[in-house]
Amino acid sequence: ILLVKRTDEGGRRTPIFDKYRASLRFSDTDALNDFIFTLDKDSMLEGGQEYEIRCVAVKPNLVNKFIKKGMEFEVLEGKKIIAEGKVKEIESPPLA
Repeated sequence: ILLVKRTDEGGRRTPIFDKYRASLRFSDTDALNDFIFTLDKDSMLEGGQEYEIRCVAVKPNLVNKFIKKGMEFEVLEGKKIIAEGKVKEIESPPLA
């Protein structure tokens, strides 16, 4: 679940679209991890709204070890927090 900040709260001036690459910082670590947001076709995320989205880790082997259901995270652009969220579900990647 993701709450995107409004512009007056320090959020983006433009919406977030499918394939947006974001840096996420989870509550139990100061490390940033890159994720790609997967949205439905023609969907966009606008400030001041709450969304249920799917994120895919760019380097899953580095993050799958510490991400847990219920963890809180922040979405950053540089040093600016543009959204906050909570992990609702974790899907295992398919085996090759």
